[in-house]
Formats: sequence, C-alpha cells, structure tokens
Amino acid sequence: MACSRETPPGDAAVVQQLVTAGADVEKETRAAQTPLLAAVREGRFDAVKVLLAAGANPERESKDGGALVGKTSQRYRNMVT
Repeated sequence: MACSRETPPGDAAVVQQLVTAGADVEKETRAAQTPLLAAVREGRFDAVKVLLAAGANPERESKDGGALVGKTSQRYRNMVT
C-alpha cells in the first residue's frame, strides 16, 4: 500500500490512517514525487509532520538523482523551523 496521488496531500487525517495501515511513505509516483514532496508543495504542514514522524526522508533523492524536497527546500525549511 502506498500514499498516492489519489490521496489529497493536505489531508493529514487520511495520511495518518494510511500510515497506520502500513502505507509506504517513500513510494514515488511515475513523476518521481513522494507523499512528502506533494505535502510540501501544497504547503500542508500537518501532513508534512505526519509523514516525517512516519519516517519519510526529506533528504531522499529521486530515481533520476535529483533531490525530491530540494526543489522546494525554502518552503520546506519554513514549514519545519
């Protein structure tokens, strides 16, 4: 099971339910986007907190070698600091 693009990135309650059910918080979409990156891009701090607590890696690189969260790093830093 994965947190996917069908899951609204800002719905922290749904994200928490998926995590509790064993969802893979590192699963990439075909566009190389993780749930954490989607939540950061959408500015959904509550979902970001849930994903980080579940072990989502903000330093993870995509399959093509690019930093997933690095593309939105300023917004991410603003959210977690």
